[in-house]
Amino acid sequence: KYYLPGATVIDGGKTVEYKPPFRFYLMKKPTTDYSNADNFHKLQLVGKTFAVDMTLKDVSCGCNLNFYLVDMPVADAGKDHDHYCDAQCFDGMGCCAEFDMN
Repeated sequence: KYYLPGATVIDGGKTVEYKPPFRFYLMKKPTTDYSNADNFHKLQLVGKTFAVDMTLKDVSCGCNLNFYLVDMPVADAGKDHDHYCDAQCFDGMGCCAEFDMN
C-alpha cells in the first residue's frame, strides 16, 4: 500500500489528478515528512508493467508537463530536505537514475 500526500486520488487509487505546481512522492504512510528517507515507498517494477495516461485538454501554452520515475530516496536530504534526486544532478540535490515518460 502507498500514499500520495496532497494528491487527489480517484477511481479506487488508479487515477491521480495533477494540478501544478506540485510534485508527488509515494509514501509508506500518510505523512508529508519528506526529511525521513524511511517514509518513502519504493516501487519494485522489475518484470511488471507500468502505464501512464495524461490528459492535456486543460493545459495552457508554455506548460511543461512531465511524468518521471527516479531512484529515490537518496541517502542524504538535499537543500529542500526531501531526499529528492534526478539524473540532472543539480547542486544541493541528489543524483540518481531517472526514467522519463513524456
